[in-house]
Amino acid sequence: MNEDLVHRVVEIETHAQTIYDTAFQEAQEITQKAEQEAQGIIEKARRETQAEAEKLIQAAEEPDEPQRILAQAEAEAARREALAIKQFERALQFVLLWVVGRG
Repeated sequence: MNEDLVHRVVEIETHAQTIYDTAFQEAQEITQKAEQEAQGIIEKARRETQAEAEKLIQAAEEPDEPQRILAQAEAEAARREALAIKQFERALQFVLLWVVGRG
């Protein structure tokens, strides 16, 4: 009976060691997988951040949109002013010719 008991204890210890070894191996695999996933997430964040930084740098290097719009508006205002002066001169000529023609 003692021999059976010792044999049973040895079987239980062997089984426990197998369970421990399997759990330890799974823990290492889970840790390794988590580290790989974390590296992937970090690399993805790095790429996204780099792309956003490049967009910001490109936007900073381009002419400011408000300045372009202002320049365009000033050019349009100058064109309209020149047209208004021309129209005023034509209207003045018409009035003068009409007054002179009546007189």
